[in-house]
Amino acid sequence: GVMPKHFEFPWYNFKGELWTPLPVDEAAALTDPAGSGSVVALGALGVLGFAFSYPATRLAVVDVDPLFVAFGRAAVAGLLAVVYLLAVRAPRPTQVQWRSLAIVAAFVVIGFPLLSGIALQAKTSAHVAVVTALMPAATAVAAVIRAGERPSRMFWLAAATGAVAVILFAISQGAGGLDSDD
Repeated sequence: GVMPKHFEFPWYNFKGELWTPLPVDEAAALTDPAGSGSVVALGALGVLGFAFSYPATRLAVVDVDPLFVAFGRAAVAGLLAVVYLLAVRAPRPTQVQWRSLAIVAAFVVIGFPLLSGIALQAKTSAHVAVVTALMPAATAVAAVIRAGERPSRMFWLAAATGAVAVILFAISQGAGGLDSDD
């Protein structure tokens, strides 16, 4: 379906040139034209990097306040983003984009790292990671609701199956049931 006007955002390639989203098969051909697997390798690198996020945060919040950890992460990420955006000469966001960026930053840059840090003061990184495994399904559901989309039954089945699998895993690896921490 067509995305509502307020969801249309410009996308920029690595040279800072404006482009519009393409169908999946065309986008895949452009991002990995030779089929070299470089896209998969970069994705795997991202997953690997994120995999160290909880153990590193857990180690940090033992001696450092979670506020400092959360805002320190945000500062480093922000600095890297500024360097990249300046390097590709990306245009400044529009007023509408600033509003959207502020909303995203409130949750992704501040809320998630801060709440994770607080949780990791009391729980193991493994426990927090299992609970966090529900986020992809929750994000997908929230996105389709916000965009007013009507996904297929298969989408809902996949989202529910993933959520149930995570919950069952948490129950089987925990004390045999869910508690208030979950």
